Amino acid sequence: HSGSRGLGQSILDAHIQQHGDKGLIEGTPECSAYLSHHNNAQEWARQNREIICRRVLEALSASSAESAAKIVDIWHNNAEKKVFADGYARWVHRKGAAPSDRGPVVIPGSRGARSYLVVPTGDQERNAYSLAHGAGRRLPRAKARSRFGEQYKGANGMESLRTTALGSAVVCDDKDLLFEEAPDAYKGIEDVIYDLREVAKVVAILRPVVTYKLGRLE
Repeated sequence: HSGSRGLGQSILDAHIQQHGDKGLIEGTPECSAYLSHHNNAQEWARQNREIICRRVLEALSASSAESAAKIVDIWHNNAEKKVFADGYARWVHRKGAAPSDRGPVVIPGSRGARSYLVVPTGDQERNAYSLAHGAGRRLPRAKARSRFGEQYKGANGMESLRTTALGSAVVCDDKDLLFEEAPDAYKGIEDVIYDLREVAKVVAILRPVVTYKLGRLE
């Protein structure tokens, strides 16, 4: 997540405190205020992605940061209004789904699997202009934390989670996150990509080099 997770939760909490679990009527001041907060959270996340990418590029080399071109900059949690082929505008709520009407989409696997760069194909209205945003969890976080905490307990077990089967490094100083996001906690990304074969074309396969989750400064 690139910064909007906590902010988004605060927006939800404020809504529930004021309105409970009721929806909002479009066009009302309350709805306009909520959408304004929603859009601000998206912009906050976008700017964080910009900073993260620039810092990574600068760490690689100054020339990389200057010459890099952005090809993907999307989110996987949002609501937006779309006009469909019948002329009616409808709200598309994406929760764990990426927009498929803004060009290429990266569909990541777990930290121990490859990721796929795809280009949406065909009529995207049939899948509500959306694609899966990743492999998806096979185990809830609490269950993964319990199972893998037991399986990998001890210093040697913990250390084995810092390198993946693909040879990539994992930087994470939070042991709970190491367990919660272990590769076996996720579904097979290849199955997800296969299921999307009629609405997306694979144009590149990416192998992770480093997965960075949380590193504490000394």
